[in-house]
Parts: sequence; C-alpha cells; structure tokens
Amino acid sequence: MRAHAPLPAPQAFAQVNTASPPWSPCAHMPLFMPPPGVFPQVNTASLGLLKYVEPFVAFGYPSLKSVKELVYKRGYAKVNGRRVPLTDNKMIEDKLGKHKIICMEDLVHEIFTVGPAFKEVTSFLWPFKLSSASGGLASKSQHYVESGQAGNRQHEINKLIANMN
Repeated sequence: MRAHAPLPAPQAFAQVNTASPPWSPCAHMPLFMPPPGVFPQVNTASLGLLKYVEPFVAFGYPSLKSVKELVYKRGYAKVNGRRVPLTDNKMIEDKLGKHKIICMEDLVHEIFTVGPAFKEVTSFLWPFKLSSASGGLASKSQHYVESGQAGNRQHEINKLIANMN
C-alpha cells in the first residue's frame, strides 16, 4: 500500500481520467467519459474514493494559469440540464450572483482558492471535455511514479492539462 502525503486544503485539485476505471467507486465521482477533467473538493471521503480509482486517473494541484485556460477554453455550464458554453457573464451572474460570483474571473478565483461557494461553482460547471494528449499517453496504465500517467502528479498536472487542452 502506498503512503499518501497530506493534501493542503486551500488549493484547487484537478482530476483527469486516463483509462477506464471500475464503475462502482466512480458512481460518486464525476468520471463519466474519458477523458473528463473535474475539480473535486479534497476531503476525507474523496481521498478514500481516489484510492480506488488511482490506477485510472491522474490528479494533482493545478496552477492558476491552468484553471483559467480550462475555464475560458473548455468551460460549459449546466443550464436546465443542458450543456451551454460560457459566452457571457450574464449567465454566470444569474446562476451564481447570490454567491457574489458575477464573471469568469470570479469563477476562476473561486475554483483556484476553493472558496465558500466552491461546491456551487463546480456544480454549475459541466465536466471539462479534454482532447486526447498530443503525442498520446505513454504507459497510461502505470502509476506516475513508475513513469506512467495515472496517480498523484502533484504540480506536474499542469503539463498534462496543457497537453490535453
């Protein structure tokens, strides 16, 4: 069993699906189609679920630049059960204005800092549909520490996000 380093609380957490995981633990995590990118909140329950899907997903701490690029380039909202592109701030203000989130920059800031409305913001966003990595993913079934793709990449997740964005 691998020992996991404790995760710092005030940072956002990105998760990218690299292979097909077993579906029972994934019922509680938004890993529907490969390769989605999501920002789950880091807590004891999500860390427990990550142990089950660790061989199939890459996760780590994205930089502000990576979060901003994902939201601006691949950001879609859930509006009445439909996937709607984030084209104007009016839609954001209508849905998240009560949490004082009125524009894209507020959305990015709330995700990156894991603010008080983090759950509402991540529920408002559709999972990011990422492209296949340019050049492909080598050894996607191996753990990151074994020169693979899956597992905790810490801050190296930014390279994978840039490769798949």
